[in-house]
Amino acid sequence: MKLNIEKILELSGWKSWVVHDTALFVKKNFCSCCGNSLQSLAHITSENGGLIRIGCCDACGYIGYQDMPTRSWVIDFYAKTWMKGQEGSLESLARKKGKASAIMDAIQSLSIPRNEPICEIGAGYGGSLKKLIDNGFKNLVGVEHSENRATFIKNKLRLPVLQGNFENDGIQQALEKIAPFRLIFSSHVLEHTYNPEEIIKKASLLQKVNDYLVIAVPNSVGEPSMNILFFLPHLHTFTKPALKYLLEKSGYKILSETYSTDKEIVIIAQKSEKVTISLLKGGFYDIARTKIVGELKIESMPLGKSVEFMWSQKNSTRTSIIPCGKSIFYRVTNKIIRRIFPEKMRSIQVMKVDGENKKFIGFSFPKNILLFYK
Repeated sequence: MKLNIEKILELSGWKSWVVHDTALFVKKNFCSCCGNSLQSLAHITSENGGLIRIGCCDACGYIGYQDMPTRSWVIDFYAKTWMKGQEGSLESLARKKGKASAIMDAIQSLSIPRNEPICEIGAGYGGSLKKLIDNGFKNLVGVEHSENRATFIKNKLRLPVLQGNFENDGIQQALEKIAPFRLIFSSHVLEHTYNPEEIIKKASLLQKVNDYLVIAVPNSVGEPSMNILFFLPHLHTFTKPALKYLLEKSGYKILSETYSTDKEIVIIAQKSEKVTISLLKGGFYDIARTKIVGELKIESMPLGKSVEFMWSQKNSTRTSIIPCGKSIFYRVTNKIIRRIFPEKMRSIQVMKVDGENKKFIGFSFPKNILLFYK
């Protein structure tokens, strides 16, 4: 099946990135978690011949770009472009991010002495570091890739932070002077990194046996399909089996996943001398495809007629399609739907057309492929 994406209608905080040359993308055909082959789940194409493939690992459920930007592009994007222009709202966001969260509950469930070294990968707005300081922890350091955020944390919150990507040699050398870290934690960062396995292995080198690693990422079960397919900064989408396998093969045993929900995976792990790697049951490709077809309501779309597809910013179950047009019916229906779903709703104009009889789902843009960021 194939969907022509005719027009971007409402992005609600996202921006569009025009992909001029997909030949510059790196080809990746193996799962970033378990190493098995990726099967194409979706093909994003354009009239100029561009192609970006989204792949799914049937073994563990990992989803990621089979054609992804280069490492240097990713590093530069997060250092200079990510959330650019939002500096004025950093202070309010820092307060918001400092509120109770599942990963903070997970950390506080551990018996860690208040003077033990702790490192946060992706310190963001500094909210988590500040909360730990308020709870008596004294030996903290954050690593933050964004120049804007790192400057804010250092100058406004007066918190210790290293600016740069975690896997950078200079950052690693600075952290080695403080290591070993009793706890390393990261909240909604791993999905943005170029190579998640590299991040986990670098973290392991900064810890001793029995030290803790706490990781939180979006859960593929509850992440909206449009985010998985078109939100460029989320280079990786994880299932519980995928994330657990990645941690286990890097030398961590899983202690708890009880703080996880359908929207978020939170895993407490501990570095161990001997780890038993979980068996993978497989069958995830069909699950992922069914999720996308269902959430996008592809089977309900009329063939050859333009419709407006709307989806929630956060809630994967809140999607709708309505006929496009300037009729009173269209305007009233659109208004009702947006009132029913008060959270941010994004929308595009699409048309389902006959596609080649292949398993993957096709998405076609006129002229150039568009991916989204913020």
